Amino acid sequence: MIRPFGDTLIAVWARWTDPVLLTRQGVARMDEQSTIREGLRGEVSVERWGSREISFTSDTQSDRWLIARRLYYPGWIATTETGRVLPVGPSSGTGLIQVKVPGGINKVHLVLPWGWMEKLGMALTGLCGLMASALLLSGLRERFGKSTSSVPEAMEGTAA
Repeated sequence: MIRPFGDTLIAVWARWTDPVLLTRQGVARMDEQSTIREGLRGEVSVERWGSREISFTSDTQSDRWLIARRLYYPGWIATTETGRVLPVGPSSGTGLIQVKVPGGINKVHLVLPWGWMEKLGMALTGLCGLMASALLLSGLRERFGKSTSSVPEAMEGTAA
């Protein structure tokens, strides 16, 4: 299964990536690779591919490091369907996410939970949006209030 890679290329996350791969040619080379690959024999099928969540089923003969075509960022957690936590880290050279899956058939769920800094950022953004809306509404109310009160005064001046 091939999915576009370019939407996940954020250079600040790529500290484990060989700089040669952070060029147009390097991204094109990574784009040609399968979504999830492994070193030797086995099968992998992807059920879900999101920006913060990947689910796949692997069928390997023994424990293997599988590589997801997504740049590694600290905080990714991989678990099997039974709840077993799997080792996750950056693959050498490419800096892509690698997960060590046990041999046999395994459903693996790879997720990047929202961190407290991201949650704080979203809360502050929402608060700033509310404050901006309140200021805008108060400014409109003030302007609307002045325009309606000045109409009768203007009319009185014309009637006299």
